[in-house]
Amino acid sequence: MNNLKMKSLFVKFMGDGWKIKILDYLIGNCLFDFTKKDIIKETKISKEKANEYFIQLMKQGFLYKMKRAGKFYRVNKNSNFAKDLIKLDWIIIKNNYL
Repeated sequence: MNNLKMKSLFVKFMGDGWKIKILDYLIGNCLFDFTKKDIIKETKISKEKANEYFIQLMKQGFLYKMKRAGKFYRVNKNSNFAKDLIKLDWIIIKNNYL
């Protein structure tokens, strides 16, 4: 996120921590493939933190690596965790909880 972009309602509601920033990016881009580099650039998170969290999210089934393009990842929209976070994001937006 560059400084000109406003914080999402999800980040405003959940807090400005680095894990929340990553989840916010993933939820907002759940229809697209992305790389770790994309997330690091957009969230301004260190490579080490991004790598650490990617491992955790993959173990939980939230993310998976695309087989056809080794550097790309995608949100597993069949994962209960992903479904619930996407649903929470829509609830926050719908009810404008801020």
